[in-house]
Amino acid sequence: MSLPYEVIDIILLFCRLCDRYRCSIMGTRFKFRRKDWQRYSTLYRVSSLDSRESVRSLLCREYKGQVSISRRMNVLWSNHLCAPLVVWSPWTLQKCCRKTTKKMVFHFRQLHFINFVRNLARLHNIKTSCLQHVCLYESVATTIWLNNTKRMEMWIFKGPHKKRRFRLENTLNKMFYRARALLEFRISSDQCLVLKVRKLEFLV
Repeated sequence: MSLPYEVIDIILLFCRLCDRYRCSIMGTRFKFRRKDWQRYSTLYRVSSLDSRESVRSLLCREYKGQVSISRRMNVLWSNHLCAPLVVWSPWTLQKCCRKTTKKMVFHFRQLHFINFVRNLARLHNIKTSCLQHVCLYESVATTIWLNNTKRMEMWIFKGPHKKRRFRLENTLNKMFYRARALLEFRISSDQCLVLKVRKLEFLV
């Protein structure tokens, strides 16, 4: 027996943002409306000037959407989502990545992302060993140690098609045009900011 739409509407009022968004793409009956964007904008304490864009930034895990961040033990914490800070990096070119037999290093050179990381470190009084200079350019660097990480969720986009992969070594050996990483912001025992890669996406 199915539930009446009126009951479902009440249930949706108590859903978390991600769950509510999944429901919104299942059918036009549950699409986000202006009042939904405004309500979640208030609930998750994001900008009310453009509530739709602010909430979308949280849904897409864009770093620019995270404006309320605190420190909890050895992680940086998103006060919006009440969870560890996990955001997507900007896209980087393959020529900005270096692979050896032991590791893969990604360098992200977008100025806004560099300033985002630098400001976080200054605000929470932590070191920024992840900020490096490579070929005269400053970048945010993150490393995947291949000996310790054999599998990771990855998506490969080629035109309108996409493929899901998990075997890290095989995927990194292939050519790609651009890449980006889903990063978790941690703090090491020596008070350095560490960017832990949780997921990868490639454009080929």
